Amino acid sequence: MAAVLTDDQDRWKRRISNNAAAALLVFTLLHILCFVAVSGYTGWRWINLLGIAILVGFAIPAISKIEARWEALTREPLGPAEISTHFRRERMRLWIAAILLPFLGSAVFLGAHALAG
Repeated sequence: MAAVLTDDQDRWKRRISNNAAAALLVFTLLHILCFVAVSGYTGWRWINLLGIAILVGFAIPAISKIEARWEALTREPLGPAEISTHFRRERMRLWIAAILLPFLGSAVFLGAHALAG
């Protein structure tokens, strides 16, 4: 039998899901902009396809894992302070990754171009 979530548990799950969706959108936009810039700078036209493969291969499954973790977390008997702490930590990790990873990925490919050229 499936457990029924309380309004408070459901609210936390919705909040992390909304943050994950927004972070994925920001990550995708930054990722596309960065990889288009890299392809223009390096002349490697295939880099855009590789950027999309990275997005689909890593970012989307990572978001699914976060949501699955929160599905399990909301079923645990945690107090409001504990779940709030988990939420703030998860939200911070999400947004740091969404903003920094596209730039780090671009830097890696620019570094590879510099080493190859």
